[in-house]
Amino acid sequence: MATLDTWKNLAEFAYESLYTRDVSRLRIAQNPHTSISTLEMLALDCSTTVRAAVAANPRTPHHILSKLARDQDRNVRIVLAASTDTCLELLRELALDTDESVSRAARNSFRILQAELGAPPVPSTPGKPQISIRRIA
Repeated sequence: MATLDTWKNLAEFAYESLYTRDVSRLRIAQNPHTSISTLEMLALDCSTTVRAAVAANPRTPHHILSKLARDQDRNVRIVLAASTDTCLELLRELALDTDESVSRAARNSFRILQAELGAPPVPSTPGKPQISIRRIA
């Protein structure tokens, strides 16, 4: 028969095991050398932190980012919107997000890109930002 100490040890082991797996997935999602197929799997992860790390990974391709731009968790969308490396198409979409924090982060990224490119400010209508910056490669 298991003692209380045995159950405590098992609970601690289970917690450490789960925590280690979460940290491992997070580190993989953050690694710029992670394969595209692995990033695709991690973009579906149950952990918001892992999906946000995929959104921030510079290697993550557009087709994965476009799915993350519609993520159910606003924190994933905020990470994507706050990055000036996010393509303009997705920033436009995120600027229209119903969550104010997401749309504000996307508008701020547009402002930073405008300043970098020396473009004049783009007028915006409340609720419908009109942004048309083009990045020249």
